[in-house]
Amino acid sequence: MLLVKYVFITVVDIVVCQVSAMQAELEALQPQLIQAGKEVDEIMVIIEKDSVEVAKKEKVSRAVKKKQDPRLLYQLGNATEGCIRKHLGNAHLQLY
Repeated sequence: MLLVKYVFITVVDIVVCQVSAMQAELEALQPQLIQAGKEVDEIMVIIEKDSVEVAKKEKVSRAVKKKQDPRLLYQLGNATEGCIRKHLGNAHLQLY
């Protein structure tokens, strides 16, 4: 019986040490987690703005396609290309 108690206490001590080590790791990672959260928030703001722009352009696109006006289609294509270049840069981009 004494041996069982000793083994149990030893196992508990090992688990306590492991939990303490994991807690220390989590506390050490906290600044990185906070920074990653801020970056995600910033990206979400950009995505929300882009989503609004895309919705507006989609609405115009649908209206243009209904009318089938070549001048409007050309303008829409240029606007779309400009938007893509803004986000991807001018690195040898060809749109077909």
